[in-house]
Amino acid sequence: MNKKVLILSIAGALVITGLIIGLVLWKSEKKSPKDEEQMQEPVEEQVEEVKIPMEEWREKHLKVKGIYVTAPVAGTEQMDDIIKLVDETELNAIVLDVKDDNGNITFPMDNDAVKDMDASYTYIEDINKFLKKLKKKDIYVIARIPCFKDPILAEKRPELALTAPDGTVVTDGSGNKWVDPCNEEVWKYISSLIDSCCELGFDEIQLDYVRFPVGKDAEKALSDKAADDANRQSYITEFLTMASEEAHKYDVPLAADVFGTIIKSQEDANHVGQDYVTLVSNLDIICPMIYPSHYGPGEFGLDVPDAKPYETIYGALEGSKTALASIPEGEGAIVRPWLQAFTATWVDGHITYDGDAIRQQIQAVNDIGYEEWILWNAKSSYSSDGLEPSGKAGSSKDSDSKTEDKSEDKDKTEDKNEEKNKDKSDSSKKTETQPSEAAGAQPAENTAPTDGLETQPAEGAVPAEGTEAPPVESAVPVEGIETQPVEEAVPTSGL
Repeated sequence: MNKKVLILSIAGALVITGLIIGLVLWKSEKKSPKDEEQMQEPVEEQVEEVKIPMEEWREKHLKVKGIYVTAPVAGTEQMDDIIKLVDETELNAIVLDVKDDNGNITFPMDNDAVKDMDASYTYIEDINKFLKKLKKKDIYVIARIPCFKDPILAEKRPELALTAPDGTVVTDGSGNKWVDPCNEEVWKYISSLIDSCCELGFDEIQLDYVRFPVGKDAEKALSDKAADDANRQSYITEFLTMASEEAHKYDVPLAADVFGTIIKSQEDANHVGQDYVTLVSNLDIICPMIYPSHYGPGEFGLDVPDAKPYETIYGALEGSKTALASIPEGEGAIVRPWLQAFTATWVDGHITYDGDAIRQQIQAVNDIGYEEWILWNAKSSYSSDGLEPSGKAGSSKDSDSKTEDKSEDKDKTEDKNEEKNKDKSDSSKKTETQPSEAAGAQPAENTAPTDGLETQPAEGAVPAEGTEAPPVESAVPVEGIETQPVEEAVPTSGL
């Protein structure tokens, strides 16, 4: 009897032990709902950043086909449409406002100088997340930094403002304060912005307003170093050399936007401090602003350059080829022009800049022998019209491919060259009437012009419907150069 009880006791103990062990094992394998969610979350793909050493950059760099994107657009859901457009077409890059034309840094930047001046305005809440999203789509991101047009810096640091001999602050045609292009403290601030952008992972730095202002008050723009027309170029060249060296520390290339008229006008070049050939020798990329709408009647032998997008772009870039003939092939900056992606309603005889007009400009770039370009639209409003689809032979998604030479394109080019050559003999009789390049953004409707100078829409807002501003550096005519018409004068974002 006792033996039977012992056996039953042992058996019961074994059963209980087994149950306990099973319960423990079951609990260890059971996951909470939160654990299940974590298990199901995909591991975020890491975006590997590969920098091309600057000594190899020219041969291996991406052939940029880009568009300008404002910070207000970049910080909204509209950016998804931009990404989709780049993904589906030959586009492969965007130019993003890191600093707007009022001096605002467009996202919270970890930069002591920016913090000290409270110069940030949050259009883009998380720049790291923003850049990572673009990198995952293989989109090349260019940081646009306006330099010497900086009302915030001039206001917060009045000792850095550009002043007249009597001490009054010099402004451009729209009353915007500029800082002194000769002041090395200004250079240090811009250099710090270059450092911050490189550290964040931008692929390229593009400097704008790299010049002296023009406009009715700008003639008084004499800094304490008396930077008149005779030596302005030396200051701009020295600044850009410094900026290039700073960017190159991170293996990041440096670009600069320049007036198109400096290609052939020494007067303009002296006045704003931009010498085309010298800058090409000191930059990685140079971006002349050659919008057809901003060339006056008679330029390139054309009655209305805006109505002839192919001929105008071809003529402007032919001038670039001529100016740079002394630079050995494969040396100097890449020439990457800004092209027009807006309709200049203020120009008499203007045409609608639809897909065909955009394609004609791109074709002209290709035909003259250049490979890169950027489109400008002040509202960052673009469509696929005029752009090759992604993956098509000749599109920029295939970096080694060239634009297809169709027989009709060749015939077209030959016809245009014949017309151009026919007009060459008369070109010296034409009056040069283009405002210093890129002049122009159409002001908001009913905006009164200011001496044909800049009437930029209030910063921070996407221009109202019907308003167009060409990128950046626009130009106000200097001596002897015709201003825009009084009605609907084109603001020149570079004044």
